[in-house]
Amino acid sequence: MIENLGRKVFWIAALLVAALLCIVLPEAPFRLGLDLQGGTRYLLSIDFEQALKDGKISQAEYDDPQQLLQDTIAVIRERIDPHGQLEATIRVEGTRSFVVEVPSTAMRTQIDARLPLAERLDPAMKSGLLLDAPDAELVRDFPLTGGVVKIGDERIRYEIRDGNELRELTRGYAASPIADHPPGSAVVLRGDDTLLRSIQNPGSLQIFVEAKAERDFAQDTDLTKEREKAQKWVDDNPDLSLSAYNALNGTPQGPPANIRWFPHHVMEGDPVPARRDNLVPLLVQPADRKWSFSGVDVSFVRSSADDYGLPAVSIDMDDSARFRFGDFTTKYVRELMGIVINDEIISLATIREPLVQGSFQISGGSRGFRKAEVDEMVKVLKTGSLRVKPELEQSERVGATLGDQYVRSGAISAALGLGVVLLFTMAYYRRLGVFAAISLLVGMTLLMGVMAFLQATLTLPGVAGIILTLGMAVDANILIYERIREESAKGRKLIQASKNGFERAATTIIDANVTTFITAAILYFVGTGPVRGFATTLMIGIVTSVFAALVVTRVLVHVAIAKGVERFGMSQLVRETKIGFMGMWKVALPASLAVIVVGLGLFLSLPDHKKLSIDFLGGLTVTARTEDPQQPDTIRRLIAGIPSVIGKSAEVQVIKDSGDPKSGYRRFRITYKSEGDVVLAEQQGEETDTGERTGEAEIREALRDVLQKGPIELQLDLATMQASGSLYFEGEHEAADVQGALEVNGTLAVASVAPVADHRGVYTFRGTAKAGSNEVTLQQEIGRRFTQQSDSKGAEYVLAQPVPETSLVGAQVVGELRDKAIMAILLSLFAAVMYIRVRFAEYSYGLAAVVALVHDVLIVLGVLALADMTGFVDGEISLPMIAAFLTIIGYSLNDTIIVFDRVRENLPRVKGTMAEILDLSINQTLSRTLLTSGTTLMAVAVLFVFNRGGGSVLEGFSFAMLIGVLVGTYSSIFVASPVLLWLERRAARHGHKRPDEAAAA
Repeated sequence: MIENLGRKVFWIAALLVAALLCIVLPEAPFRLGLDLQGGTRYLLSIDFEQALKDGKISQAEYDDPQQLLQDTIAVIRERIDPHGQLEATIRVEGTRSFVVEVPSTAMRTQIDARLPLAERLDPAMKSGLLLDAPDAELVRDFPLTGGVVKIGDERIRYEIRDGNELRELTRGYAASPIADHPPGSAVVLRGDDTLLRSIQNPGSLQIFVEAKAERDFAQDTDLTKEREKAQKWVDDNPDLSLSAYNALNGTPQGPPANIRWFPHHVMEGDPVPARRDNLVPLLVQPADRKWSFSGVDVSFVRSSADDYGLPAVSIDMDDSARFRFGDFTTKYVRELMGIVINDEIISLATIREPLVQGSFQISGGSRGFRKAEVDEMVKVLKTGSLRVKPELEQSERVGATLGDQYVRSGAISAALGLGVVLLFTMAYYRRLGVFAAISLLVGMTLLMGVMAFLQATLTLPGVAGIILTLGMAVDANILIYERIREESAKGRKLIQASKNGFERAATTIIDANVTTFITAAILYFVGTGPVRGFATTLMIGIVTSVFAALVVTRVLVHVAIAKGVERFGMSQLVRETKIGFMGMWKVALPASLAVIVVGLGLFLSLPDHKKLSIDFLGGLTVTARTEDPQQPDTIRRLIAGIPSVIGKSAEVQVIKDSGDPKSGYRRFRITYKSEGDVVLAEQQGEETDTGERTGEAEIREALRDVLQKGPIELQLDLATMQASGSLYFEGEHEAADVQGALEVNGTLAVASVAPVADHRGVYTFRGTAKAGSNEVTLQQEIGRRFTQQSDSKGAEYVLAQPVPETSLVGAQVVGELRDKAIMAILLSLFAAVMYIRVRFAEYSYGLAAVVALVHDVLIVLGVLALADMTGFVDGEISLPMIAAFLTIIGYSLNDTIIVFDRVRENLPRVKGTMAEILDLSINQTLSRTLLTSGTTLMAVAVLFVFNRGGGSVLEGFSFAMLIGVLVGTYSSIFVASPVLLWLERRAARHGHKRPDEAAAA
């Protein structure tokens, strides 16, 4: 039955050993996706059209943008993760976008800054906002370079922080109501995302000299005329930056070809001039680049001190630029040299002598730079500049606890699904069932080994892919065993029956799995994010499961027969049947059509914000924890109080494993869908291009009274240095371990640490702080004690955030995701038709299969709408749900191909009409059709039961798969086969004969 048995056994063993080594040897064999380990994901894009208009890129770069994308990624990687410690992942996605993913271990805990207002702020005041901060350390969280604060319901944007004064105010920011604020009002700053700021900071460095009136202007103009023209443009275009004006160079509307205008950096403490009065003309060097200098010419950047002992930046030019720079400074000695970083003049100082060594210093003069400003400049200059600033399109943050819960539920459901399927298979097929179990375990080991070798990212949908692989692996064994049963029933000896069973089942197994592989491949190349993880797992799983079934199982069966086994005992739930399925089409097809019409009507009747997720509408999803258990109606009432469209349209969903109906729940998911109108907020604020707000800040404020505190609550008496407070962790730890961490480096002389009753992971503490501490520095020190640290049992400390998970989708991404989803489904249907056309030599088989697939998708769509309306399952259409539809397409094809393959086999050797051959083929394959569907249903049902109500994407995914497997089994018999019969009869009426009839003629 098998040739070269020893060689096959050797290669199976070698592959198993290699897979086990790939799993065991690495400390972390699998890269977990953000949905499993927690972390932050940004999707950023580059507007190439605008960059071309602004003159920042050439036409050639616009036509072929991939190199610019790769250069941008290289700079960002060097900035945020130069040594690989953060394990950040940065990859291109599409033609204009890239993704940055940083796991939870690298996420910085950010505590919102809050200080009282020192003086009354009336509606007319725009000059400055004074914070009541006797200790300068308390205002450090308010960025020097601007941000958005909230006082009551009013939002105020400031451009500069000078000490404890916020200056250059924009009142009523983001369409908020301007109000009168008395002293003592809370001034709240939303946390500053330093990671995003590092990613988006252009960090561009340019070196010019100041343009001179008598030398650098053409005869038909002068410095006065050009300044007046620039000032008029600034007045007429208050919302545009000077780079847009400079891009008009050489035209009547812009500056002369050799002149660029830049604003001078305003030092902290200096008065802020009007924008029109802060314009400096700089001379652009000729296009031959001899004296053109930028960040690429810099070899070394470091922090230093200027002549006043204040922080400064020292720069060394590289070898290729040193001599050119020496010549440049020799020519312009005793003139003003301008250092421009991010389109702002950081330094405009006299070249006192030629800089022939290629070294110089950027200083802030007598005022001096702040150390934070120097550190930022050094960082961006060291890593290079970004010629185009990336714009944020989508962001997602997942807390570590949610990831742990998803891992647990996914692992438990995978293990149980595997156990249930194996037990059933062994009970039904006995010895052959044991072989199937061994084969399946080998396939699973190979799957995990390949994923470990490729360092593939395992995502939550990827877990679903593994579970689906289990069902499909057993399907292949069932097809083989049922063939062996059939051959044995014909009186053949076991060795011949087994040989025939493997050979004849192989064609069906390969056809069925190739179609699923095609849909998975399409999903991988068209899909995004975690959905690609599902496609990766499914593709690898298909290859390993087919290998295990056709090679490993065959070796086991051969060895058993060689040892003297004369028969394989099997159960038989479905005996030989002679059901006239083709006679039922007059009932089945109208019934299917009625169900489709009703389901489609239900789906279309639902408003978009009910049936579509933010993946296809845009908007915001926030998961919030409450301090005490709350009823859903309480959260809904608080959200409804938000004075914007968000309060009217946000939906509240309970995460059921966080409590019970009687006492209340502690975790809620709040979703605001913008129906495509929202784009992402600016880095510091919440206003969008449409004037709408994205909603996270509003939701936080609405839930302020019930939202979980912390993660670090602290009170410090500066007179006695007695500190007390609470710590909120994602998991539980021993109180002694928490106390030990607090005492490291003398942070606190702890008096007591105690867990809070009925509040898992929360601890109170009291102690004495070390001298010189204040609330801000002590809070930061405590945060460091629990960052990337573990307790005595090895469990990592993770501080629990009140809002552990957010997902933000902008309008640009919405269109792309929608288009990709539609393309994936259409490509899958087209690929199915073409593959079946090739395999079956006729289009009718492919068209019949596609009609069945469309039937299945439409019915699942209707059932999801019904489940969503009744609240049984969250059935909204999302990216993971598109993955489910594509998997249903692949699985439905499996069942259909099982029937069609038998039809193809029966046509040349069975006399009778096409209807009779179809009936015969369906009856012959009925047992394996029901068994393959049944085993897959077991695995998917376990997945659904363990994830329903848990808030993960697996809930809707598994429910859709559950319905899809049932409907796919039905359609292969009652839809695909009658449609094939109709197409064949239609072909006969037009004079076309079946291949068997043509041969007979």
